[in-house]
Amino acid sequence: MEQYYFEISSNIIEADLLKEKIRNILLDYLKEDKIDSLLFCFHELLNNAIEHGNKMDSEKKVYINLTMNENSVIFSIEDQGIGFDWQTRVRQELDVNSFSERGRGIIMTKLMCDEIKYNNIGNKVTCSKTFT
Repeated sequence: MEQYYFEISSNIIEADLLKEKIRNILLDYLKEDKIDSLLFCFHELLNNAIEHGNKMDSEKKVYINLTMNENSVIFSIEDQGIGFDWQTRVRQELDVNSFSERGRGIIMTKLMCDEIKYNNIGNKVTCSKTFT
C-alpha cells in the first residue's frame, strides 16, 4: 500500500497542479476509465475545501492524504475552516431537475464512492473507493 501526503495553499492554481499530479500517481495503479470518477470526486471535495472551507484565503492550507493499492483508493482532504453541517448535505438526494450547482458535488461523490465520511465539525472529509 502506498501513501502520499500533500499540503497546498488555498488557490485554484495549486489545486489544479495537485489534481494533475494525483492523476499521474493513480495511473500507476488503475486504468484510466476507473480514474475519471475518482478524480471528479477529488476535484469537487478539494474545491469545496478551498472555496467554502478556507474561503479562498491563500494564507490557509489544505491537507491531503492519499492511500492506495491496485484495488482501492482512500483520500482525505482537510481545510482550516470552521466546518459545516455535513449531516444535512450527505442526506440530500440528487435532484436531476435542479439546475443549481450548489451541493451537487457532495451528492455526486456520495453516489460514486463506496464511503464518504466527515469529522464532527465538517472540515475534513475521507472518501474511499474499491475497484474489482
